[in-house]
Amino acid sequence: TASLSKSIHGIELLTTSAKLIFYLTVWLLFGLFAIPWLLRFIKKQLTNEIAIVVAVGLCLMMVVLAVQAGFSAALGAFVMGSILSESDEKERIEHLLLPVKDLFSAVFFISIGMLIDLNALMTYPWIILGVSVFVIVGNLLFGIAGGVIAGVPLKTSIHAGVSLAQI
Repeated sequence: TASLSKSIHGIELLTTSAKLIFYLTVWLLFGLFAIPWLLRFIKKQLTNEIAIVVAVGLCLMMVVLAVQAGFSAALGAFVMGSILSESDEKERIEHLLLPVKDLFSAVFFISIGMLIDLNALMTYPWIILGVSVFVIVGNLLFGIAGGVIAGVPLKTSIHAGVSLAQI
């Protein structure tokens, strides 16, 4: 309700902050002791497939717990990602989850693309074209200028500006 009314009351802020600190403390302590122990305990059975299932399962578990505690799903995924990044299996999990990361990246960009209102493209073509040209040229010029100001050779600055242009 505080986010809907655009006002935050002191006690509400204090309660939410205390809840967040408690949540992070409990799960980071749990993650520092229980998760490494769990991974060492199942290390002999930890095939690549099981490692993927365990890592994704732990992240989804933390997402559910974060949402149940009233926080965002992203916070839960971030906390478990931080915990797993401190484990002995970090490189293995990171390598195995790379295709999953690429899949979620593709789904993210496709879903963002599906939010584009095609009627707006037809209604405001010149504004959209103008803003697009402004951003592309601006990225190019500011990339080159930033490199030159930083003391990077002109050829390298131009390469950086050109690579930034499409972003």
